[in-house]
Amino acid sequence: MKKSALLAAVAVFAFAGQADAAKTTSISLDGTCNVFAITTQDSGHLAAALETDPDGRCQTFLGEGRVAGTKDLGRIVDIGGNFDGSPSAVFTIDIQFPFVTGGAWHEYKTTDGVHMQFLTSGTYAVVGPAAVLRQTGKRLTDFAPPIR
Repeated sequence: MKKSALLAAVAVFAFAGQADAAKTTSISLDGTCNVFAITTQDSGHLAAALETDPDGRCQTFLGEGRVAGTKDLGRIVDIGGNFDGSPSAVFTIDIQFPFVTGGAWHEYKTTDGVHMQFLTSGTYAVVGPAAVLRQTGKRLTDFAPPIR
């Protein structure tokens, strides 16, 4: 999983013209089956995320984004991408950065590229790549937008 994430990140960083070294961290979103390998470059401006799902229990995700500062969460990794089970939607996941167990994350979705729907949020744990084999819980695409 780390090798695939690193290859995805290298492609993202090469496309962006960056030559910084990259670091991959695996995080598990608490209460879900989702485990992401997130690669950031040393300068901390770009990020890429990959989730592989070899046994079909959860999902496959590929996305990229930036490290940015926000008023409510501080520094975050803001990654937009697609899950294999929801090809008509783009999901954005904001994850507190630097990565520490107990950090917060928020998930949003858009189907038209204009309106973002908040889906869910929680905390995460920094884990090893084998954690995907132990994860249980909902998939991120199983969360419905809140009724307003």
